[in-house]
Amino acid sequence: MAILSRINIFLMTEYKVTWKSQFDHIRMLIIFTFICYLILKAGVYFWGKDTLEAGLIAGGAWYLAFNFIPQAILHLRYLYLNHGLVMLFIPENRKIRITKGAKSECFSVDDILLMENCKSPPYFDNRRSVLPFDRYCYNVIYLKNGHHFVITSLMAEELDLPILPEKEEFKKVLFAYPAF
Repeated sequence: MAILSRINIFLMTEYKVTWKSQFDHIRMLIIFTFICYLILKAGVYFWGKDTLEAGLIAGGAWYLAFNFIPQAILHLRYLYLNHGLVMLFIPENRKIRITKGAKSECFSVDDILLMENCKSPPYFDNRRSVLPFDRYCYNVIYLKNGHHFVITSLMAEELDLPILPEKEEFKKVLFAYPAF
């Protein structure tokens, strides 16, 4: 009996926010920041500090507005929604257990009314991402009892549950901000 329970543990899939998933999401921002820094240093070296001031102000504003701030907003929102949330999927009996703190809810895959999968245009169309925040996506699981759960890409890049295709809805969103 102990061997069977140990095997069952290995058959479960656990989804939760990890340091690795967070780093995977902010890696592009770190690389992009480093490239901008190198371009800035090269510009100062070749053209001097005085001629770059207007370009630095415009470039810095562009960088903040279109890269850093949107990604920071998404990352903090995803952390807020999934902080302490653990989802276990047991394929053997098609059960899902979602735990947050002391609260826990267990339901069957058949209890899912709808699963919305919201992705940015590059990820929706399986293209290369252009902006650092294109990698952020989320799933909303609506249950028949009225409850819903938001599973972000910090927990699971691709949430693969064995549900019927008519219960899945795919949405292409420009900025994958879950407004719950």
